[in-house]
Amino acid sequence: MGMCSQCGRPAMYVIGPQQIPLCMEHAALHQQMLDRQFAVSERLANQALDDMEMITGVPMRPHRPNLRQ
Repeated sequence: MGMCSQCGRPAMYVIGPQQIPLCMEHAALHQQMLDRQFAVSERLANQALDDMEMITGVPMRPHRPNLRQ
């Protein structure tokens, strides 16, 4: 598979449509970044729904606690 594009260690994963080779450590860092971006998007979507509920007085969804921090 080749070498990691970030550090030169053996690549174990290929990321994205550009087929970027990453070692286990850098693939884990990439996944953590994606998880954080998803958590931010989830919080923003929940905030938007809360704002709509507050303005309209109509429940938009059942309230669930945020699972991600």
